[in-house]
Amino acid sequence: MTARYWLGVASRDHVLIGVNGGFAQVCHGRRGPLSRMQPGDGLIYYSPTGVFRGTNPLHAPVAALRSQLDLTSRPNWGYALRQGLVALTSKDYHIITAAMECKDAP
Repeated sequence: MTARYWLGVASRDHVLIGVNGGFAQVCHGRRGPLSRMQPGDGLIYYSPTGVFRGTNPLHAPVAALRSQLDLTSRPNWGYALRQGLVALTSKDYHIITAAMECKDAP
């Protein structure tokens, strides 16, 4: 099966809980969204805040990538992030992981 690529949206503290526990989580731990993933798929996270329900936003350097990404070419692209798990094109995934300097991205 061909790998698919995903952007998970979760607060930084929830991402770290999953990393430390060896699991992924989005949508407050609901199983449904992650059931779309298969072994070998790529997952990267965007954390809008440091803590769940936090009011201080984290600022990702997205501006430099926006003109290159398929995700941000759609009107109201930010609305898709509310779903918690967004499918990415292979191109977007590899642009983002390169910008993050991920050495082991599939």
